[in-house]
Amino acid sequence: MSIPLSPQDGVVAHMAASILLDYPTEERRSRFGVVAASVERLPHPLRNAFEAFLAKADALSQQDLEAHFTGTFDLKRKCCPYLTYYAAGDTRKRGMALVRFVEAYRAAGWEVAADELPDYLPMVLEFSALSESPIAQELLAAHRDGIEVLRTALETIESPYAHVVEAVSLSLPKIDDETRRRGRSNQCIRCIRGKQGGRAGMNTVDILLWVAFPYAASAVFILGHIYRYR
Repeated sequence: MSIPLSPQDGVVAHMAASILLDYPTEERRSRFGVVAASVERLPHPLRNAFEAFLAKADALSQQDLEAHFTGTFDLKRKCCPYLTYYAAGDTRKRGMALVRFVEAYRAAGWEVAADELPDYLPMVLEFSALSESPIAQELLAAHRDGIEVLRTALETIESPYAHVVEAVSLSLPKIDDETRRRGRSNQCIRCIRGKQGGRAGMNTVDILLWVAFPYAASAVFILGHIYRYR
């Protein structure tokens, strides 16, 4: 099922998911309150999914949440957070798929942070939230099958993170075979440049605040500090 979203709601949903799906350091976890406030305005199915995760995460200690994240995403193959894995596995084809991701970022005027693979789901979601280019949406749509496999795997082990991936799935439009094929080929890399370049991997809580609460957050809107993944 897909939930139609306004552009603003799409930004909030993907930014929130980007933060929640990344490694839960103490600093990142301190942003969960901002995320909780921002998702209150989303359509109920997405809001409910985000709030279900936040409630379960809140019941875990810092150590337990970090251990669960590592045990889930680092040690369980079916819970891989890298999108090209589901289409190409650990084969040579995956190398070419990763190259296409890098080219897609660059076609939108962005550069990939050097300390993470370009198909890392939280990074792609952040790219989708910040970029004005349709390329990010095409990347996510083209790999929706993999996102659904990830969601099913997380639901099977009853991981709280299943709720966040459910929210991502709900935010994506229905996909046809042509869109899926185009998104996995060079055809999705159009000569579209954003009005300003960026760096995939930039921190975004300030942007999340600005989108969800534009007047209250305008004084603290900051764009530019680097968002390093663990």
